[in-house]
Amino acid sequence: ACTDCDAGTYSGSGAEACTDCDASKYSADGAASCDACAGGSYSNEGADACTTCDAGTYASAASAECLECSGGTFSEAGSSECTKCDGGTWSSTNASACTDCDAGTYSGSGAESCTDCDAGKYSADGAASCDACAGGSYSHAGADACTTCDAGTYASEGAATCTDCSAGKYSSSGTSTCVACGLGTFSHPGDATCTACPNGTFASASQST
Repeated sequence: ACTDCDAGTYSGSGAEACTDCDASKYSADGAASCDACAGGSYSNEGADACTTCDAGTYASAASAECLECSGGTFSEAGSSECTKCDGGTWSSTNASACTDCDAGTYSGSGAESCTDCDAGKYSADGAASCDACAGGSYSHAGADACTTCDAGTYASEGAATCTDCSAGKYSSSGTSTCVACGLGTFSHPGDATCTACPNGTFASASQST
């Protein structure tokens, strides 16, 4: 009588012995051929079943091993390919999920790391891009918020610093422009208010002294 081949082996007709299935294939008992592993799994030589790839790895159909996902991608267990991280997230190699960028940083899709926002911009957690600071505020590189300009200074939208008002002008805090002093008043650079001219002096508009 003929004997069934064990699982993990196969034979053609008239065989004197059974042959191990190649790596990337498997078989049940009594098989005449071996079947290829499905995507997301692999096998070693002589396997009676395929093994599911771990999260952070992948395998195409008929694979002898699972490969690590590259940085900027991730996978769940049993994946046949890795998925690119969305903008605002990142991953290193062998990742099972992508991680949100910290506030003050950003990323495009498929990123291996997050990049600091430029000066004059800011971001919250998980940002795909940074937003410009509003007029009257500023930021340094890597900021998670913009800082209001002090009185006596101003800043246009997207500013990295606040600038002193020039002589003959003033501002309250958080403004994008300075205002000219009125008749009979004056200011020095960076003044928050204008000062009335003392007795015996005068000033036309926008005078410094």
